[in-house]
Amino acid sequence: MEFIRACEPDMDFIATSFLYCYPPQPNGECWDSYRRRREIPLYNDTRTCSPCSCSEPSRDKCRVQTTLYHQAGCSQELGSVLISGLDRPLCTDTIDGQIGAVRSIFVKDEPTCTPSTDSTVVSGELEPGDTHVLCCNR
Repeated sequence: MEFIRACEPDMDFIATSFLYCYPPQPNGECWDSYRRRREIPLYNDTRTCSPCSCSEPSRDKCRVQTTLYHQAGCSQELGSVLISGLDRPLCTDTIDGQIGAVRSIFVKDEPTCTPSTDSTVVSGELEPGDTHVLCCNR
């Protein structure tokens, strides 16, 4: 595979090992320092992938992170438990100590789904198009 960098005629460039090419002059002739004329075939790509679809979401459950504190200001944590409505048993062992405050935060797992359509089916074509002419340094 050959890589070509196409640039505007007045563009400054940094020296690399790339092949430098420019569009021809308005009269179709190549520039003095870029005499090697290259014809680059272009393609019209109308390919698209089939749309994807998914099954109904699964594993969508809410959980509650419950934290117990010694003080009403929630400054001294006694412990924390994560409780879900799907867990058995629904209750958990208590934590030893005097409870001054309880804070619960709802946490929701993101649901997942299974693809139900093969999204790798490609339709359309890659067809030859116009030919683009460049004038290159080698």
